[in-house]
Amino acid sequence: MKLKQQLTALAAAACLSMSAASFAQETREFSVSTVLGDAFPWGQAATKWAELVEERSEGA
Repeated sequence: MKLKQQLTALAAAACLSMSAASFAQETREFSVSTVLGDAFPWGQAATKWAELVEERSEGA
């Protein structure tokens, strides 16, 4: 009986550790779109936003 409880606990721990690892690798995707080019403030802001996201996410 003790062996069955230990195996059940081991299986539960394995499942929890696998699910925690999958959450740690979650990626996020952000996007922004504008119809204005870099000559306009909205276009410049979109370009700057993309640069900051790339910099802070280390290109991921």
